[in-house]
Amino acid sequence: MTEPAASAPADDLATDPVMALLAEVAKWDVELAREAHDRAMAAGGNDEFNQQCRTYQRMARSLRQTLAIRERILRERRLAAAQRASLKAPKFDHAAVGARMRVLRDAVSRVAWNEYEPEAVIEKMRDIDLALSEMSLDDPDFATQPLAEQLVELCDRFEIPTRGAGRWRDLPRAGISTIPAFVTEAAEEVLTEDDDDYDDDEDDAPQGRRARRR
Repeated sequence: MTEPAASAPADDLATDPVMALLAEVAKWDVELAREAHDRAMAAGGNDEFNQQCRTYQRMARSLRQTLAIRERILRERRLAAAQRASLKAPKFDHAAVGARMRVLRDAVSRVAWNEYEPEAVIEKMRDIDLALSEMSLDDPDFATQPLAEQLVELCDRFEIPTRGAGRWRDLPRAGISTIPAFVTEAAEEVLTEDDDDYDDDEDDAPQGRRARRR
């Protein structure tokens, strides 16, 4: 018989109604088997002895079945726990995701640069950069997916011909900023807000202090 602590937490087993019932049934089986054994040993004749032996055998078989059910339940619970653990979200690999975003952005920009005028590419890249950000957050396997498939997916999504996708490394590098537009714009907004706050502080400052600043 396996020790409960080796199969599942002791607290869980102590409060589990199924395990409590199985433990009680097993206890009854043991008591009845002992009673049948004692009666067989005290039997006055062969018929009574054989009858009590058969009773003992049935109780012993019942005990084995009860213990087998318990072990099966514990085994199923361990399997379910292992499956739940395997389904947990993997740790987000910032370095790998960042590297894949840079490579994929470079690839799709080169393909687009080979097909469109610079102004059109810059405009497309605004939406592509946002799509890349969403893909990296929504797909837990983003950094390990085949690069070629991701590139074709992006090209199809933004209506970029894919005839150059297979040789994107041989295409000229796109003449665009290495920093996505939405990142630059967000930084500019922060700087603008800081300038506005500074101007407000200047307006509220005492006249003497403003004069000294000038």
